[in-house]
Amino acid sequence: MSVAPDYTLARRSLVSNLEDNVRTDYPSVDVLYTGPVDMDAVSSPFIFVDMRWDRARATGVGVNANIRVHGSMALCIYGRETGGTALQNELLGYLTALFSNKDLGNAVTVVATPGKYEAHHGWNQQELLVPFWFDSVA
Repeated sequence: MSVAPDYTLARRSLVSNLEDNVRTDYPSVDVLYTGPVDMDAVSSPFIFVDMRWDRARATGVGVNANIRVHGSMALCIYGRETGGTALQNELLGYLTALFSNKDLGNAVTVVATPGKYEAHHGWNQQELLVPFWFDSVA
């Protein structure tokens, strides 16, 4: 019988890598996971994390085949429109290097790519998409 994928363990690997490094290299940058965000109480810039489970497939044939899950971690870098985008762009490069083509133990990432850019309500938001996968076997 196949083993169920451990979504929690995969998420923990990705989030731990993010938090451990950002806390050390950018201690003034908030990392948030749930909304709504109180935009008057956060740092500028800040990172909002949105975990997405995209698809799954069997890695073999039959009822004992293991499962490979593909997902995306969207890192949304918010900054005030009046503050310029220099630090946002610096974070974009930093996070791209931090997450591109990495084996994090319980998740493997591929090349991180910029996503949508939006400006609204006095804030700029630049998205970085981090595609990843993990298997149901340890």
